Amino acid sequence: MPMSNDQSLIFHGTLAAQNLTEEDVYSGKLERARLDVDFLRGRLMLRHRPRLLDLGTGTGTIINEVIASAAEITCVEKFPAFSQHIKIGEKLRIITENIRDFNSKNSYDLISCFGVLHYFTREEVTNIYHRLFEMTELGGEIIVKNQFGVHEDVSVSGYSEKLGTDYFANYRSVDSEMKLLEEVGFQQVIKHDIYPEAFNQWDNTHYYGLTALR
Repeated sequence: MPMSNDQSLIFHGTLAAQNLTEEDVYSGKLERARLDVDFLRGRLMLRHRPRLLDLGTGTGTIINEVIASAAEITCVEKFPAFSQHIKIGEKLRIITENIRDFNSKNSYDLISCFGVLHYFTREEVTNIYHRLFEMTELGGEIIVKNQFGVHEDVSVSGYSEKLGTDYFANYRSVDSEMKLLEEVGFQQVIKHDIYPEAFNQWDNTHYYGLTALR
């Protein structure tokens, strides 16, 4: 059975409670996130100083590297222990809220969701997509980078030896996620294979970046 976001919050709350130092946050992560940074910066550069909304910003490993490429950035992150590492400036603001509950009357040229939406059920993410569609400027774009099921949905729930804690994720099939974006109203949904094969360690899941226009 797919796990709910409430279960995921327990996992991330455990991480947040570790009081990570700046060294802990950035040690090795910028290198692993380099392709994410390049992909997001590339999408930003296709637009003239866009307004960016980033959901689940975490510690800002990606966003901190693309600030110069946007006119303004709004970051939504539930855990202050993570968001304290985001580089706050005049054109960047942080909203402390669960993505599941976030809504805004503002519109954005680009909305990015990196490695976060697999922590929600299909019902939850459908509601999120509907709200994001309304927040996307006409002609604007949404980016969803996730680990997806290759041929079918893959749910993970249990203790992870690698992470040393319980871990929960819903890796929906990439085809069904693309169809879901279309059903919400997004157009020109494109699948980008942005990682080398070494990053995809499992046969039944694969990392993709999805882009779609309103």
